[in-house]
Amino acid sequence: MEAGQLQGVPRKGTLYRYYVPRLQRYGAGTTSQDRYRAKPLEQALIALIDRLTGMALDRQTHHQKAEYLRGIIRRIKVYPDELEVTLLTGAVLRTSHAAKLKPQKKPRGAPAWLAQARRLRKKGNSKAETARLLQVPYSQFWRASVKYGL
Repeated sequence: MEAGQLQGVPRKGTLYRYYVPRLQRYGAGTTSQDRYRAKPLEQALIALIDRLTGMALDRQTHHQKAEYLRGIIRRIKVYPDELEVTLLTGAVLRTSHAAKLKPQKKPRGAPAWLAQARRLRKKGNSKAETARLLQVPYSQFWRASVKYGL
């Protein structure tokens, strides 16, 4: 991952934070399928900087940590077995903590309830009624109906 952007995904009242690699956000024909959970990535980064500077960043507030890290880090790359951090000074730091950072796959493909939705629609149920019967939010049902032709 290189210079990823933090994205929040709200689900059932909880905000799940992920970093999405820049190349996947902006590269031609790419998707944001691989994303990294924010907390393990941030913990690995803070542990690396703590070892380097001797500062106890874990005792600072989230905003203080973020401000400090923005002031010293130019780029972060995540490899399968290591985390590489380039500082503004040009120094490059590497750590094996990144082995704990597995990309989280976004679910892709048709929703599990699609076949049942098709059967209900063939019986003459409206889209709203079908969504209600399947207990699927109508906005989610509508997007799937456009994508998969319900």
